[in-house]
Amino acid sequence: MHILSENQIALVGGTESMSQAPSVARSVRWGLGLGAACVGGRARHRCDCGAIVTEGTRGLLFLLVLLSCSLVPSLSAQWSLATREPVDVWLHGYALVHDDSSAVPLYRRGYRADVAAAKGAASVVTDLDVNVDKLRATMRAVPSLMGGQFLALEFVTWGDMRSAIQLWLDTEGDPRRLRTPDDLHRAGKVAAYFPDARSRDWLRLFVLGLDDEYRKYFRATWATEQAARAATLGAAERIWRDSLYPSLRTFLGNSQLGGGTIVPSFVLGGEGRTVTPSRSTSVITTGLPASDTAAWGIAYVFVHEAASTVAAAAVRDHTTPAQQRSGEAEVYSAVALVRGGALLLEKAMPDKVEDYMRFYLTAAGTPVAGEVRAAFAATFALPAPMLAGIKAQIDIVWGGI
Repeated sequence: MHILSENQIALVGGTESMSQAPSVARSVRWGLGLGAACVGGRARHRCDCGAIVTEGTRGLLFLLVLLSCSLVPSLSAQWSLATREPVDVWLHGYALVHDDSSAVPLYRRGYRADVAAAKGAASVVTDLDVNVDKLRATMRAVPSLMGGQFLALEFVTWGDMRSAIQLWLDTEGDPRRLRTPDDLHRAGKVAAYFPDARSRDWLRLFVLGLDDEYRKYFRATWATEQAARAATLGAAERIWRDSLYPSLRTFLGNSQLGGGTIVPSFVLGGEGRTVTPSRSTSVITTGLPASDTAAWGIAYVFVHEAASTVAAAAVRDHTTPAQQRSGEAEVYSAVALVRGGALLLEKAMPDKVEDYMRFYLTAAGTPVAGEVRAAFAATFALPAPMLAGIKAQIDIVWGGI
């Protein structure tokens, strides 16, 4: 569990009866009946199974319990908010090669055009630009490559992510070439998204282009954007601390979203991404608006992502196997996420619901005019039983059932 990074600290303890420690028990190596050895020392207590637990052992176990209690706060469910360069680099590359036609775009609306204009003004052409048509064609032919966008949420630094990718590519698909458990773990993250020869070939071409993109354009752009949006991050932290987390704490704790990292990315808009590297932590990436007055957008995308489990359950319960095979259920899922976030806010922060609705109407490119709730319901239409199912799921999670 520690090697797999699922736990930062592991507390291991136990008792055994062969040595009957801390007393001396001679001839134990050749076998004695439980409790039959001649022992001296502290008083002992016999367990139901016949094993002997000494007062010293009990004291040690009590000390371990106290130690574990003192460690728990450092591992307690907490959320942090921070940008990560690999997330922005990776999603930037995906935004340039992926033809996005979602109602709520997977990337910030107009992002690709903005990048093309900036690179054109600076007369920058990269290997990613040169190979973009080939990369797009392969992605259209192999839709599963889209899942690779989540890989960046598994890493904290671009250097670590890039080396893990190279580890997997160098194996040519044979994990036996990896020499250490750490290499196996890191390369395994990449292999989960790019398992076969065709996906590895795409990945190889993509990262070579992204390396050149990073050197010639993105590294400087990223630094500029971080400085420009620092005030937005500060405002988002205050929103989280003072408003959002206190209102959602019960729901998050009951839905196994008790802790993790929120990673705002200026590449994204209304669609977030979520991964769970371990059972106790999640990584959720959101958009990163340019103005601190729009910092609630980070909160709204977080709520949208937090509703994913209940929305998915409702869609699954209210679609047929045929709808799931045809892809109709997937269309419902995207809409259910948006509606699920609104329903969650109705329960947690009803005063922010209409602002959330305006945010997603804007993200969808729908003019906000007239009654916002009616426009929201029309733009993100769902069957009534599915909506009722989402609400019921939220109530169940909120109640801790």
